[in-house]
Amino acid sequence: MHNPLPAFGDIWASLLYLQNFAITFHWRYTGPPHIWSLAVEEHFYLIWPMLLYYCSTKNLKRILIIVIIAEPVLRYMFEKNGIDSFYFTFTRLDELCIGSLLAIRELEGKVISKKEIGVVATLLLGGVAAWMMLTGQRLLAVQVLKYSFLQLYFIL
Repeated sequence: MHNPLPAFGDIWASLLYLQNFAITFHWRYTGPPHIWSLAVEEHFYLIWPMLLYYCSTKNLKRILIIVIIAEPVLRYMFEKNGIDSFYFTFTRLDELCIGSLLAIRELEGKVISKKEIGVVATLLLGGVAAWMMLTGQRLLAVQVLKYSFLQLYFIL
């Protein structure tokens, strides 16, 4: 008789919220692939409370900005070496960090100015136009920048 349950060796990644690592690095894995984003969020929320507790607002903003800048660089390194950057925690944190930075600004009583919205909209329109023209070609620049442009879209 066939056992319908997967072996522990196939599900451990899901139990530890490492399914996105398993997908990225092609580890043996059985489970729904769509829950990779929960793993990214869990990793973020594992670290975020410690940062809030131990860092000053000024240092917290610096850390967030460093991560936001570093993410496209890391995505470039992954993609350049043939590793898909879509599922991996450390290539997707910029989206959560941008949201966190905006939340901090709001708590400080600072709102997004019309000028900032204009800059974001201009970048977004240029990015969307380029994306539409280049989509499906698997170009390195698109793979590296597309998640940052998606975040700009959600900011607006």
